[in-house]
Amino acid sequence: MRDVSLDSKDTTEQGVNTLNRYVWYASYGSNTLPGRFYYYIEGGLFPCNSILYEGCRDKSLPLDEKPITIPHSLYFAKHRDLGITAELDL
Repeated sequence: MRDVSLDSKDTTEQGVNTLNRYVWYASYGSNTLPGRFYYYIEGGLFPCNSILYEGCRDKSLPLDEKPITIPHSLYFAKHRDLGITAELDL
C-alpha cells in the first residue's frame, strides 16, 4: 500500500500539497469493518440492514488504514431518521 500518512516527508509534488488530494475517513466500531465501510463509499444495498447507500461522489477506496486517536469527546445521539450517530465535541 502507498503511504499517505501525515508524517510522510514527501507531501509536495510540483509545488502542490498532495495531502489535499485525498479524502480522510475516520470511523469506529462496526463501521471499521471493510465489508460495511465500503458500502458508505461505493454505495449499494447493505444486506444486514437493507439500507440502500448512495455512496460518495469520489468512490476511491482507502489507500491505507491505521488506528488514530482523536483528542476530543465523543457523544452519541439518537435521531429519528438517522438512527444513532456519533458526534465530536470540537
